[in-house]
Amino acid sequence: MTPSLAESYARCRALHRQASRGTWALVGLLPSVQRPHVHALAAFVAAADGAAADATARRRLAAGLDEALAAGDSGDPMLRAVARTARAFGIDGERLTRVVDGAAAAAHPPATVPTHAALVALVDGRGAARAELVAPVLDPRDPAATAHLADLGRAVALTAVLGRVGADLERGCVLLPEDDLRRFGADPRQRAVTPQWEALLRVEVSRVRRLLVSADVAAGLLPAGSARVVRVVRALTAARLRAIERAGYDVLTGPPHPRPLAAAAAVAGALRPPPPRTRTPWAARAARTADR
Repeated sequence: MTPSLAESYARCRALHRQASRGTWALVGLLPSVQRPHVHALAAFVAAADGAAADATARRRLAAGLDEALAAGDSGDPMLRAVARTARAFGIDGERLTRVVDGAAAAAHPPATVPTHAALVALVDGRGAARAELVAPVLDPRDPAATAHLADLGRAVALTAVLGRVGADLERGCVLLPEDDLRRFGADPRQRAVTPQWEALLRVEVSRVRRLLVSADVAAGLLPAGSARVVRVVRALTAARLRAIERAGYDVLTGPPHPRPLAAAAAVAGALRPPPPRTRTPWAARAARTADR
């Protein structure tokens, strides 16, 4: 029996909540008309993560997706909602496939990455691809918003990489750029926070912060509800970077977490309406001249 569309979106909402209560809660900041669509895309992301380590499951998910997009419908509740959302917002199959491929890449990481550019390319399937997937639903006022949202996705993914250096070592991976490790003379395998290690991590943290500046631009190109979500994600990512700094860059024994009060303050600040834009003296003089 084919589920109703409402049942399909309700199922996606439940799947999203089960997969990530944090991002599920963020969706509540969006206007009600956007929420079902974001839940649908998040449920698909969760399915991609669930199939990441199993090639057969990935092929099954990809085949089901292709059929759902071609027909605009599916007997699978999650894929039915995804197909309707994709059709409503012009989301092509390539964006969805990138999410599946990115999840697989994360499940089978390389032992090393040669450069920062290679690291960014590695995490893009989890970071940028997921941000670009949801971008059309956020109703951007300018197409340029998508690229800035992708930078926010990269910042989130790279912050996660920095936080799990110790866990990656247990898996036999070092996902910090090899050229940077050589340049600073840092070796995470020593599991020691040395001056060289601190210098390296300062550079990596500053790179992520530059991406967060781009995220600020994204918020300015979105309607109020969507901008709230972007500001909260940006604030929480910045709080995680501060936690790494506060821990003295010790990410070798586990991921440093923001203090609960610090995280709450970051969210509260992000939810505060931005101050109204005021004209600079130069802009005010230019406006007066134009009025004459």
